[in-house]
Amino acid sequence: NIKQAIDQGANLATHLGNGCAGLINRHHNPIWPQLADDRLTISIICDGFHLPPDVIKVFYKVKGTDHIIITSDITSYAGMPPGEYKIKTGETIVKTPDGNLKFSGQEGGLYGSASPLPKGVGHIMKVTGCSLADAIQMATVNPARLFNLNDRGTLEPGKRADIILFSMDNFNMKIRKTIVQGELVYESE
Repeated sequence: NIKQAIDQGANLATHLGNGCAGLINRHHNPIWPQLADDRLTISIICDGFHLPPDVIKVFYKVKGTDHIIITSDITSYAGMPPGEYKIKTGETIVKTPDGNLKFSGQEGGLYGSASPLPKGVGHIMKVTGCSLADAIQMATVNPARLFNLNDRGTLEPGKRADIILFSMDNFNMKIRKTIVQGELVYESE
């Protein structure tokens, strides 16, 4: 029972809207109670494949900026070129040019994601109309708060100084520099 789990301290719904059976009861299913309980934060995969835009819009309207974490289901195939790949189980997956990872021959059979978190930032902005500040909060501040990582998540004196400098172009984030604990660890050309 989801309410019992929340009453016992559960505070995060992981990858809400994914991992459900293909056919679920329209009223009695695990999604509604997770959306309905204000004590629960939800994490959602905003890669453009895991959740349809309307679902993301509804989740955003119900939970708001403070109770959503943008996450990724990124796999090791993220850096690979489009094509077919054999996985350890012997099955074949396909990476499409737009970054979708799916099982070969299965319509809608997601394998995972090839999209990094910055894609989710742009996608949730595009789908919901939320601000860049709200999208960044959902990707940084909210997870740090949920996991009590008090030394990061915001830019304040005494915190780790984990910073990403980026530009946005048509909802696509281009990372320019990455700074971890105040040290430059990446710079684009």
